[in-house]
Amino acid sequence: MGSLPRQLGKYEVLDQLGVGGMAVVYRARDTILDRLVALKVMHPHLRDTQQARIRFAREARTVAKLRHPNILEIYDYSAEDDETDDPAGDHTYIVTELLTGPTLRDFADAHRDMPAEVAASFGLQLARALSYAHAQGVIHRDIKPENVLLHEQKAIKLTDFGIAHMMDGQSFTATGQVLGSPSHIAPEHIEGQVCDVRSDIFSLGTLIYFLAVGELPFAGNNPHQVLNQIMEGRFIEPLRMRPTVGPALNTMIIRCLARQPEDRYPCVDDLVAELEAFLESMKVGSAASLLQRYISDPDNETKTLNAHVVEQSIVLGEGAARRRRTQEALVHFNRALAIVPGDAKILERIHRLGQGMRRRRWLPWAMAAVVLLALSSVSAWSWLNHQDGDRVQPLVPVAEVVSDSATRTQRPAQAVLGTPPLLKRRQMPTLVSVSLSSSPPSVSSSLAAGSRPAASASNTRTPASTTASPAIGNVDGGLRRVIFKPNPPNVQISVDGGVARSFGPSFRSVQLSPGTHRFRFIGAHNCCVDEAFSVTIPNGSEPYVLQKKLRFKPARLYVIAPVPADVQVGDGIAKGRSRYFISVPMHRKMVESYDVRVSASGYRAFTRKIRLQAGEVTQLRAELLPAS
Repeated sequence: MGSLPRQLGKYEVLDQLGVGGMAVVYRARDTILDRLVALKVMHPHLRDTQQARIRFAREARTVAKLRHPNILEIYDYSAEDDETDDPAGDHTYIVTELLTGPTLRDFADAHRDMPAEVAASFGLQLARALSYAHAQGVIHRDIKPENVLLHEQKAIKLTDFGIAHMMDGQSFTATGQVLGSPSHIAPEHIEGQVCDVRSDIFSLGTLIYFLAVGELPFAGNNPHQVLNQIMEGRFIEPLRMRPTVGPALNTMIIRCLARQPEDRYPCVDDLVAELEAFLESMKVGSAASLLQRYISDPDNETKTLNAHVVEQSIVLGEGAARRRRTQEALVHFNRALAIVPGDAKILERIHRLGQGMRRRRWLPWAMAAVVLLALSSVSAWSWLNHQDGDRVQPLVPVAEVVSDSATRTQRPAQAVLGTPPLLKRRQMPTLVSVSLSSSPPSVSSSLAAGSRPAASASNTRTPASTTASPAIGNVDGGLRRVIFKPNPPNVQISVDGGVARSFGPSFRSVQLSPGTHRFRFIGAHNCCVDEAFSVTIPNGSEPYVLQKKLRFKPARLYVIAPVPADVQVGDGIAKGRSRYFISVPMHRKMVESYDVRVSASGYRAFTRKIRLQAGEVTQLRAELLPAS
């Protein structure tokens, strides 16, 4: 621990838990109350001045007043005017409750396929914590997954309240970096403007986006690129990144990430209300109970929850269809189909919904045909019964069939029928100007028996699934089949910025025009490093095979031991300490077995063979026995 004494006041320092940008966190024991605590000691370069220590203590007093189940509780803090001979007088620190679990960032990295309802539940718990803090006049200003800790596999705690607020007068550190995490900082904070509750809402939106999508909304090769994206408000909508998010949560996230503060939620309570309504509509129970189930067993809960969401989405879709809310029904059916692609029952429901839409679309045409036939009959009867050969004009002109004997095609004649007020409001004057080329068969045959309508160019469409966006360097406009050969095969593929689709039986190739196209391969379950690249598809009639091998992400090992211990993986492939995440390279396979050795002075070495998976976090509890 270097120059840090073993004792800070009444606290016995046991071991180091982590290092942050502003402090080092230690596990310590309160010698008076005999309980374990977390001891956060400010870095020396931030406490060199009396003013900094005074502000630190003043902020600690403010945060210590917060009592909320989702906010880290503060027990004690060092006094800014401590001039005693106690070694603690040389250190500025805060004493908090000791939490057991990993950060939300580490947990989310290990579970990139988090269902939208779980992401919304995390967001709801944190939004409630922020609502309470805002009511007490405290703004966090550094909301990010790294500042959220899991506790006892059932609760989440928002930490580091007030640190960014305390440093607000010093916008830059000694190294010139903006305080806070670049990927989560609000635009007005970057500009040096006044931050308020809407700044926390923006940061919370980036956190919910990360949980729901598995990636940050603003990312780049360096902080400068990230900050530019935030200032320009450039990000891909969550629904495009992951269709299973659904439009409801998608809309909430987009509003949180609005560039201008006035376009966001005016207060976090409004976001709380919408998140609660979303979870209530999906009938998943309380956010706290859902999170407890998910944190305890993410894989099984994901399967159970996805099945429930599909069923509930179908129920909501059928209810909307019965109320003739077609677009709303499609929204629910599409989300269910995103979770279980190709499901025959859902596709059948969408097909029936489409048939209903077509019937309702043709109904006005059929009604118009009946009216026209009736008017034609009245006109004919009046003409036959007129005396002295004088013609009686029809009360209402009907559509005239104009035939071109040379081309045998028909042209619609323009009628001048007056439209009743109700029809005008519904924009239906075309019912009286009947084009035989676009009429349903029944109308065409009624108006001109035996005539054959010509195909309309406007009704000829290229299927959306056959082409991508226009390619650069397209030579002749022909399409060529591109067959994907990814390694590993469990990936999602995006073509020309489109929605990423899972590679599998229903998606192995795509029809593209010759030229340059953009591809993005996304490793499923966080196993591989995502890659975006461009490929020029040449002309040709044979299928073009696109092979791509993705690099495996390292696995991470988290060893829990009763005392600080050394950890070795395999024959030196990776080394580290217990209670720290150890990165293990995965070069050959996605899943490999390694021998792990945990050793500590005065204890027998602990060995165990474990299976590590690329991109995943594996936890190992080492039982160290005394050497004696």
